[in-house]
Amino acid sequence: MSNSSLPNFFEKELGQKLARLDRSAKLGLVRHFWPSLADEDFREDHYTVFLGYVALEVSSLRNYDSKFAAQSFEATASIVKTLGDNADRTRAELAEAVKREFLNFDNKAILRSLELTIRLWLNLNVRSKCITLGPIGANLTSIEWQDGTTLEQLIHGSFIKSKILLGDDRTVIPATFTAARLAILCDVRIDWTNNLADHLRFAGKKRELSVYQHKICLVNQLKSASSSHLPPSLLEETVDTLNLLFPFGDIATKDFLAKEGKNFYSLGTCGRSKVSDLSAYP
Repeated sequence: MSNSSLPNFFEKELGQKLARLDRSAKLGLVRHFWPSLADEDFREDHYTVFLGYVALEVSSLRNYDSKFAAQSFEATASIVKTLGDNADRTRAELAEAVKREFLNFDNKAILRSLELTIRLWLNLNVRSKCITLGPIGANLTSIEWQDGTTLEQLIHGSFIKSKILLGDDRTVIPATFTAARLAILCDVRIDWTNNLADHLRFAGKKRELSVYQHKICLVNQLKSASSSHLPPSLLEETVDTLNLLFPFGDIATKDFLAKEGKNFYSLGTCGRSKVSDLSAYP
């Protein structure tokens, strides 16, 4: 395989093959999910963790490769476009639309590829029980997708706004409230999640805080919010919470992220102002 070509989904050692791709090939791969990504905005190191997730997610299904319709990044890009252009259509309708491109696969294979595409593209852990294959992360919340539910309804149903009333007085989040301090001083473990819907879930007994780890994906989704259909307010709020927990310019945070093997510190604030008012985070 040349550096400029992309491996198929279910090849052996997919993670190593993706890591060995040259810059141009990696940019091409990322553009399968975000076609409008500009060349000057692409930095390879920003996508190391994301590409690792893609490889891990796909490789975990390698023993079931014949049970999926999409077998390549190119095929997945086609599904991304179909989903983005038809988010107001139900799962059943989307499956019919996608089936025209995958004539030799049954409906379950189509649906599995739809859900895998959403997991990779939108980082939502959509796994409907009746069709799911492969391992399921113990700490991940699975999202069911019914035939009569549209993609937009699925997305909005995964993010329920808080009904807690904070009162008239503003609650200001102190600058000392960072993930590094929580880990060091409060013995809170950061559980890095690939599921956007699990961001900031706290397991009190385990003292585990789930943190969404693909900040670069939030940046890309914001730039293409009309096609991803993730609400801009949700994306902005998630970026803001990451900025609070991992403040740019804080040495302890930089060291903590380096130790954890996460590479989004260099993204800075992503053009967002600091938001310390708790009521701004519904």
